[in-house]
Amino acid sequence: PPTLPPTAPPTLPPTLPPTAPPTAPPTAPPTAPPTMPPTATPTPTLPPIRPICLPPVITLFQAPATAELGEHVPFDIGISSTCFSHWTVNFGDGSTSLVGLQPSTTTEHAFFDCGIQRVELVAEDTLGQTMTAFVDVDVMCPPTPTPTPGQIETKCCIDDEVGWTLECVVLPAQIPDGATVRSAYLVTEQSDYVMFWIRPASYRGFTVKYQTVTTISPEGWFDPHPPMPEFSMSATQSTLEPFSVEGSNDIQVSEIAAHTPFITEVNQNKLHNRETVITLKTSRLTSARNIRASKLDPLTSAMCVTVMLEL
Repeated sequence: PPTLPPTAPPTLPPTLPPTAPPTAPPTAPPTAPPTMPPTATPTPTLPPIRPICLPPVITLFQAPATAELGEHVPFDIGISSTCFSHWTVNFGDGSTSLVGLQPSTTTEHAFFDCGIQRVELVAEDTLGQTMTAFVDVDVMCPPTPTPTPGQIETKCCIDDEVGWTLECVVLPAQIPDGATVRSAYLVTEQSDYVMFWIRPASYRGFTVKYQTVTTISPEGWFDPHPPMPEFSMSATQSTLEPFSVEGSNDIQVSEIAAHTPFITEVNQNKLHNRETVITLKTSRLTSARNIRASKLDPLTSAMCVTVMLEL
């Protein structure tokens, strides 16, 4: 039988070496996000607290119901206010208004007009809010003396800050026709009031003085007018803060003799129908020791002058 050729065994495909599984690249550890420092919460700035300014209240304003002409009348003042500024007193007689910086105090005033005087007090705070009060003083005048036969009088008055000028006028019509003035004199009634505002310089003590001086012109018509009594205060101070000092002189009466030139002038002016003018003027003498600063607020002087002519 025929012989079959040998058959080659089947050839298997080559076997690839085992492949290692792919290796993932190394992964970096996660990085924490940056932490911001905590932000401080700003504290709100509040505006300064202002005191509540209620309108001022006048708790006290009183004076005696009656007073004599020229007498120093005390006025008690009390003011309640959280924002007090000052008070103003108008005495209603044409004199200068008085201003004070202390809410509780006593001030004085002399009246030279008869009858009921209405006095006004106005309290004011730093916002301009005000309150007003009134008090009445009945000024009693003594009976007017009746001039003796052959006597003529004329009167003039003033109440103002020192430095004032007062003119007293003798009218020719006051002298009877055909009459001759043979002698004359003046009667003056004067009082002073002063308030010092003082800042002491040390604790050693201080001294303040004032005095009102009055001159009469034309020169040579009358004797010199005597000066008012001197007001003086000395004290040892426990604080260097400013404070006030008040002083007053009660009414002083002086009789001033006239000289021949005045009598001659009055008679000549009567013949020529002219006025005769007598001028009085005040000035002040002040001194201070161991005081850093001071002021007068104000210095007032009141005067009434009676010109007496004897025929």
